[in-house]
Amino acid sequence: MKKKAINWKDKRKKAILKLGIWLLFFLIMAILMFLVQLFGKSELKKTDRNQEEQKETIFLSLDAMWQQLIKGDYHYRYQIQEKDQQEKIIYDGEKKQNMETGYRESKLGIVKYKIIGEKTYQIILEEEEEIEDLFLDLEKKYLIPEKIYFLCLDPLLKKKTTLESQYLCQNEQEIIQIRTKQNEITNIEITTNHYIYQLMFQAS
Repeated sequence: MKKKAINWKDKRKKAILKLGIWLLFFLIMAILMFLVQLFGKSELKKTDRNQEEQKETIFLSLDAMWQQLIKGDYHYRYQIQEKDQQEKIIYDGEKKQNMETGYRESKLGIVKYKIIGEKTYQIILEEEEEIEDLFLDLEKKYLIPEKIYFLCLDPLLKKKTTLESQYLCQNEQEIIQIRTKQNEITNIEITTNHYIYQLMFQAS
Protein backbone atom coordinates (compact mmCIF):
# COMPACT_ATOMS: atom_id res chain seq x y z
CA MET A 1 0.00 0.00 0.00
CA LYS A 2 1.28 3.40 -0.89
CA LYS A 3 1.52 6.00 1.93
CA LYS A 4 -0.44 9.17 1.39
CA ALA A 5 1.86 12.09 0.78
CA ILE A 6 1.86 14.73 3.48
CA ASN A 7 0.77 18.16 2.26
CA TRP A 8 3.17 20.40 4.16
CA LYS A 9 1.72 23.51 2.55
CA ASP A 10 -1.73 22.77 4.05
CA LYS A 11 -0.21 22.27 7.52
CA ARG A 12 1.71 25.52 7.22
CA LYS A 13 -1.42 27.36 6.15
CA LYS A 14 -3.34 25.91 9.10
CA ALA A 15 -0.58 26.90 11.52
CA ILE A 16 -0.46 30.43 10.13
CA LEU A 17 -4.26 30.61 10.31
CA LYS A 18 -4.28 29.45 13.97
CA LEU A 19 -1.52 31.90 14.81
CA GLY A 20 -3.46 34.72 13.15
CA ILE A 21 -6.62 33.77 15.07
CA TRP A 22 -4.73 33.81 18.38
CA LEU A 23 -3.11 37.15 17.56
CA LEU A 24 -6.50 38.58 16.66
CA PHE A 25 -7.92 37.20 19.93
CA PHE A 26 -5.19 38.80 22.05
CA LEU A 27 -5.54 42.08 20.14
CA ILE A 28 -9.28 42.16 20.79
CA MET A 29 -8.71 41.35 24.50
CA ALA A 30 -6.10 44.12 24.78
CA ILE A 31 -8.49 46.61 23.18
CA LEU A 32 -11.31 45.54 25.52
CA MET A 33 -9.07 45.88 28.59
CA PHE A 34 -7.97 49.33 27.45
CA LEU A 35 -11.57 50.40 26.93
CA VAL A 36 -12.58 49.05 30.35
CA GLN A 37 -9.74 50.96 32.07
CA LEU A 38 -10.52 54.11 30.09
CA PHE A 39 -14.21 53.91 30.95
CA GLY A 40 -13.40 53.20 34.61
CA LYS A 41 -11.11 56.24 34.86
CA SER A 42 -13.71 58.39 33.13
CA GLU A 43 -16.39 57.25 35.59
CA LEU A 44 -14.04 57.87 38.53
CA LYS A 45 -13.27 61.39 37.32
CA LYS A 46 -16.98 62.00 36.80
CA THR A 47 -17.73 60.79 40.34
CA ASP A 48 -14.99 62.99 41.82
CA ARG A 49 -16.25 65.96 39.84
CA ASN A 50 -19.81 65.34 41.03
CA GLN A 51 -18.60 65.14 44.64
CA GLU A 52 -16.69 68.40 44.25
CA GLU A 53 -19.76 70.05 42.72
CA GLN A 54 -21.87 68.81 45.62
CA LYS A 55 -19.38 70.26 48.07
CA GLU A 56 -19.42 73.57 46.22
CA THR A 57 -23.20 73.76 46.35
CA ILE A 58 -23.30 73.49 50.17
CA PHE A 59 -23.91 77.01 51.49
CA LEU A 60 -23.82 77.85 55.18
CA SER A 61 -26.41 80.17 56.67
CA LEU A 62 -25.20 83.51 58.05
CA ASP A 63 -25.92 82.29 61.57
CA ALA A 64 -23.74 79.21 60.98
CA MET A 65 -20.95 81.45 59.68
CA TRP A 66 -21.27 83.61 62.80
CA GLN A 67 -20.87 80.56 65.04
CA GLN A 68 -17.92 79.42 62.95
CA LEU A 69 -16.24 82.80 63.42
CA ILE A 70 -17.01 83.08 67.13
CA LYS A 71 -15.80 79.58 67.98
CA GLY A 72 -12.94 79.36 65.47
CA ASP A 73 -9.39 80.64 65.20
CA TYR A 74 -8.61 83.57 62.92
CA HIS A 75 -6.32 86.46 62.14
CA TYR A 76 -7.93 89.89 62.31
CA ARG A 77 -7.22 93.47 61.39
CA TYR A 78 -9.46 96.20 62.79
CA GLN A 79 -9.21 99.76 61.50
CA ILE A 80 -11.18 102.47 63.28
CA GLN A 81 -11.41 106.05 62.12
CA GLU A 82 -13.27 108.97 63.61
CA LYS A 83 -15.54 110.70 61.13
CA ASP A 84 -14.02 113.77 59.50
CA GLN A 85 -10.64 112.87 60.99
CA GLN A 86 -7.51 111.39 59.39
CA GLU A 87 -6.20 109.61 62.47
CA LYS A 88 -6.73 105.87 62.68
CA ILE A 89 -6.49 103.19 65.34
CA ILE A 90 -5.42 99.75 64.13
CA TYR A 91 -5.61 96.42 65.92
CA ASP A 92 -3.71 93.61 64.21
CA GLY A 93 -3.81 90.27 65.96
CA GLU A 94 -4.70 86.62 66.10
CA LYS A 95 -7.27 84.66 68.08
CA LYS A 96 -6.47 81.10 69.07
CA GLN A 97 -8.90 79.23 71.28
CA ASN A 98 -9.58 81.56 74.24
CA MET A 99 -6.59 83.86 73.79
CA GLU A 100 -5.82 86.84 71.59
CA THR A 101 -2.43 88.39 70.89
CA GLY A 102 -1.69 91.41 68.76
CA TYR A 103 -0.61 95.02 68.39
CA ARG A 104 -2.53 98.26 68.70
CA GLU A 105 -1.24 101.17 66.66
CA SER A 106 -2.40 104.74 67.30
CA LYS A 107 -1.05 108.25 67.71
CA LEU A 108 -0.07 107.18 71.23
CA GLY A 109 2.33 104.60 69.82
CA ILE A 110 2.34 100.81 69.45
CA VAL A 111 1.12 98.53 72.21
CA LYS A 112 1.66 94.77 72.25
CA TYR A 113 -1.22 93.05 74.02
CA LYS A 114 -2.69 89.77 75.12
CA ILE A 115 -6.33 89.07 75.97
CA ILE A 116 -7.31 86.04 78.04
CA GLY A 117 -10.98 85.86 78.97
CA GLU A 118 -11.98 89.20 80.50
CA LYS A 119 -8.41 90.27 81.31
CA THR A 120 -6.14 92.31 79.06
CA TYR A 121 -2.37 92.57 79.39
CA GLN A 122 0.23 94.85 77.86
CA ILE A 123 3.46 93.04 77.04
CA ILE A 124 6.72 94.97 77.51
CA LEU A 125 9.99 93.08 77.11
CA GLU A 126 8.20 89.77 77.74
CA GLU A 127 6.68 91.07 80.98
CA GLU A 128 2.90 91.31 81.27
CA GLU A 129 1.01 94.11 82.98
CA GLU A 130 -2.76 94.13 83.25
CA ILE A 131 -4.40 97.16 81.61
CA GLU A 132 -7.95 98.43 81.15
CA ASP A 133 -7.61 100.99 78.34
CA LEU A 134 -6.72 98.80 75.34
CA PHE A 135 -9.79 100.05 73.46
CA LEU A 136 -9.29 103.68 74.49
CA ASP A 137 -12.58 105.57 74.00
CA LEU A 138 -13.91 103.10 71.43
CA GLU A 139 -17.08 101.08 71.87
CA LYS A 140 -15.90 97.60 72.86
CA LYS A 141 -19.11 96.00 71.61
CA TYR A 142 -18.10 96.90 68.05
CA LEU A 143 -14.77 95.07 68.31
CA ILE A 144 -15.87 91.68 69.59
CA PRO A 145 -17.65 89.29 67.16
CA GLU A 146 -19.81 87.74 69.90
CA LYS A 147 -21.21 91.17 70.78
CA ILE A 148 -21.67 92.25 67.14
CA TYR A 149 -23.66 89.06 66.53
CA PHE A 150 -26.36 90.17 68.98
CA LEU A 151 -26.50 93.62 67.36
CA CYS A 152 -27.44 92.08 64.01
CA LEU A 153 -29.84 89.21 64.66
CA ASP A 154 -32.18 89.98 61.77
CA PRO A 155 -30.01 91.10 58.84
CA LEU A 156 -31.29 92.13 55.43
CA LEU A 157 -29.72 90.31 52.48
CA LYS A 158 -28.53 93.02 50.09
CA LYS A 159 -26.49 91.04 47.58
CA LYS A 160 -25.80 87.38 46.86
CA THR A 161 -23.63 85.67 44.25
CA THR A 162 -22.24 82.15 43.94
CA LEU A 163 -19.34 82.88 46.29
CA GLU A 164 -20.12 86.17 48.05
CA SER A 165 -22.98 87.69 50.02
CA GLN A 166 -23.62 91.02 51.70
CA TYR A 167 -25.97 91.70 54.63
CA LEU A 168 -27.18 94.88 56.29
CA CYS A 169 -28.48 95.82 59.73
CA GLN A 170 -29.52 99.39 60.40
CA ASN A 171 -30.96 101.28 63.35
CA GLU A 172 -30.64 104.68 64.98
CA GLN A 173 -27.31 103.85 66.64
CA GLU A 174 -25.38 102.06 63.91
CA ILE A 175 -25.26 100.66 60.39
CA ILE A 176 -23.70 97.20 60.20
CA GLN A 177 -22.62 95.70 56.88
CA ILE A 178 -21.45 92.08 56.79
CA ARG A 179 -19.63 90.53 53.84
CA THR A 180 -19.12 86.80 53.41
CA LYS A 181 -17.02 84.81 50.97
CA GLN A 182 -16.95 81.04 50.49
CA ASN A 183 -18.92 80.32 53.68
CA GLU A 184 -16.85 82.64 55.88
CA ILE A 185 -17.45 86.11 57.31
CA THR A 186 -14.56 88.16 55.94
CA ASN A 187 -15.53 91.80 56.55
CA ILE A 188 -17.73 93.76 58.93
CA GLU A 189 -18.15 97.51 58.64
CA ILE A 190 -19.93 99.41 61.39
CA THR A 191 -20.81 103.07 61.04
CA THR A 192 -21.86 104.97 64.15
CA ASN A 193 -22.48 108.66 64.78
CA HIS A 194 -18.80 109.24 65.47
CA TYR A 195 -16.73 106.33 64.14
CA ILE A 196 -16.33 103.90 61.27
CA TYR A 197 -15.18 100.44 62.31
CA GLN A 198 -13.72 98.22 59.58
CA LEU A 199 -13.08 94.65 60.71
CA MET A 200 -11.36 92.06 58.54
CA PHE A 201 -11.07 88.35 59.34
CA GLN A 202 -9.12 85.46 57.86
CA ALA A 203 -9.60 81.95 59.20
CA SER A 204 -6.45 80.18 60.35
